[in-house]
Amino acid sequence: MAYLPLIEALKQMPEGKEKSILEVYSLSYPNLARIGFDAASNGNVHNWTIENQLPTSAPRNVGSDFTDDYGDVQPHAETVKLYGGVVKLDEFVTDTMPSVVQTQKAMQIKSKAQLAAKDMFEATGGTSAVGVDGYLARPTWAGQTVAVGGASTEALLDEGLDKVTIIPGSSFFFTTQSQGRAIKKLGRDTKQTLNFGGDDFGKWGATYEGIPIIPLFDGKGNDLFTTGNQKYYLVTFGPQMFHGIQNLDMRAKQLSADNWDYFRIKHYMSFVAESLRCFCVFTGCTD
Repeated sequence: MAYLPLIEALKQMPEGKEKSILEVYSLSYPNLARIGFDAASNGNVHNWTIENQLPTSAPRNVGSDFTDDYGDVQPHAETVKLYGGVVKLDEFVTDTMPSVVQTQKAMQIKSKAQLAAKDMFEATGGTSAVGVDGYLARPTWAGQTVAVGGASTEALLDEGLDKVTIIPGSSFFFTTQSQGRAIKKLGRDTKQTLNFGGDDFGKWGATYEGIPIIPLFDGKGNDLFTTGNQKYYLVTFGPQMFHGIQNLDMRAKQLSADNWDYFRIKHYMSFVAESLRCFCVFTGCTD
């Protein structure tokens, strides 16, 4: 099971109702469409290590011994969880209002995707939580935060850039709509490298220092993030960076033979931060 962005993996499925449903699910939120998934390394669990501190080295003098020194290697593990849900339309709607069936089906699928899209960032709950915020609760990633504290300066944005390995086409700013506007204003005011153009999905948007700025909002146009937290995220996706794990490909199982709008979406997966430099969280953002 090779690493592939979710939307690219779906292109390998045969055409049909299941593929159509899963494409709507994965394209509902830009972060879900862009993140790649790899097989969990050990069944339902993915195990990996991060070297927090390298050992020091030095030459020895003739007639003397080397000085022993050891690196600090931290083991980590993440367990897959079940995401998805049932997508079902009332038969009255299906029989009497076919023109709105497609819209309602798409909106229901989007609502099922919302939990996974949020958990990629904001699934808090202690040191066992998934998502970027969950990793920040673990000591290994404690330094991957920039406290803006209400001050919008280019130095703070650049500090975040210094904390992350930037890979063109794989690094993104994910923000609320108001924070996205603030970053764009900051780029104009400070004459930073701010450009506009089509992204990898053909949508028009801004980039800061070449990194796309992507506001996340639900189907009603409301911010997906908890705006009271006032955070935005710089993330680099990749097989050795921030990525998804799964033990089965995402699937949409038909539950009723006579009503194809009745499906159960299942995705046994989770999110993994496999590098210290795969994300940065900007906190206390007010303008």
